[in-house]
Amino acid sequence: AVGLHFRYGGGPNAGNAYAATNSIFSFAPNSWHHLAATWNTSNGQTTIKLFVDGNEMASNTSTATLSMPANIVMNVFYGRMDEIRLWNYARSESEIQSAMSDCSLITAAGLIGNWNLNDGAGNTIAQDVSGNNHPANLNGISPLSDWVAGAIPCGSCSNMLSQTFTIEPVPCNTQMDVAFYIQGFYQPYWFMLPVLYNQGVETNPATDNVDSATIELREDDASHSYPLVGSFTGLLQKYGNLYCTYPDSVLGKSCYIVIKHRNSIETWSAIPITISATNTYDFRFAANAAYGDNQILIDQLPVPRYALYSGDINKDENVDLLDATLLENDINNFEFGYFSTDINGDGNVDLLDSPLLETNINAFIYSAHP
Repeated sequence: AVGLHFRYGGGPNAGNAYAATNSIFSFAPNSWHHLAATWNTSNGQTTIKLFVDGNEMASNTSTATLSMPANIVMNVFYGRMDEIRLWNYARSESEIQSAMSDCSLITAAGLIGNWNLNDGAGNTIAQDVSGNNHPANLNGISPLSDWVAGAIPCGSCSNMLSQTFTIEPVPCNTQMDVAFYIQGFYQPYWFMLPVLYNQGVETNPATDNVDSATIELREDDASHSYPLVGSFTGLLQKYGNLYCTYPDSVLGKSCYIVIKHRNSIETWSAIPITISATNTYDFRFAANAAYGDNQILIDQLPVPRYALYSGDINKDENVDLLDATLLENDINNFEFGYFSTDINGDGNVDLLDSPLLETNINAFIYSAHP
């Protein structure tokens, strides 16, 4: 018997949701079988399906907000593998059946990765023959012994891989996980409010999305002008993660990480980091992760946690009476919905937003950066 587990979503960070399906099949030894898996998200629901020899054999659904980690990893497989393809849409059962025995297929609409594993002995990288330039690292293989000659039933393949190994597509872009909390949105313990839902932007009350934010990369150049070399706007998750992608042109550069949010103080990383293919930077657990220790303590159990200061409504890098005027105007107008003056993220602009803003005004909070 062979157990098949297909999982979409999740990753190394606590709180990340995923959907999975598990199935057990009885396969005859030394026999070839075609496996396919799809996922599709529509109207807040993700459906995943598992196909064996072109027939749908298992499925599962989830209403959680799902996101993938930086790298796609298939681990671990024992046996022989050939003809790996990745599509940018969920293929139907009939589409899978029509192409599963066609080893001559190289390019097609929606085919974004095609590793036919004809590379042969001595190679530790499988080339993408689709023309989209997504070479894959073959981790853990013996490059001289794990390549074997042969052909799957379609008969056009000259090589394949055998033994236990991991296939890891090389990232097409630079990946970064930046983790931070926003003072006004934080809730004990460890998570933030679904602000976009509270403000009427999203319709799913179980969403993990908090709010959008922009993560800039500012190069620590010799002239100290800190030019912008990368920018990504994405959705901050409830536990504080924002997953970013940048062009490969930023690789090897020494950059400050800059967080920009619509009603928080612009916050820079304490030091520049050298950008690699995958990166992480966590502001949450130390004030000094930010330049000038410019964060506020928001929780102490079970460990201290820090957040970006809220209240810079007019984005002039200060929390001051100019922001208070904007808040007061919107309170008097009984505003609700997607407003930067909604400091606490509850969907209403009211007197509950005032105490936090007044505290930060009295503390003379401003942005600190080189």
